[in-house]
Amino acid sequence: MSETFNGEKRDKLLDIASVCISDAPSGVEVEELALEYVKRTMIPEKYVFDAYHIASASLGKFEALVTWNFEHILRERTERLLEMINREKNVFIPRLRSPEVYVW
Repeated sequence: MSETFNGEKRDKLLDIASVCISDAPSGVEVEELALEYVKRTMIPEKYVFDAYHIASASLGKFEALVTWNFEHILRERTERLLEMINREKNVFIPRLRSPEVYVW
């Protein structure tokens, strides 16, 4: 975010980030779901913490997981597998979006 040249846009992004972090769930349920994402190859095992972020957003019923991680999270394949796995487990499906979607 600090590399965002537009100061007003950067400030809006920082405001969004500060709100989102505070209510994210954690614990055994998040860990189990994250490991399922890895097991099903939605996220590579080497990047298991990306899976934790998605699991936390899912179980927290967040409208969206906002990230700049285009390598493992913001991919069509990840979205498809997220939808499939979460439907099977009857878990909320958050949108996966980049911050720019929410800052005009």
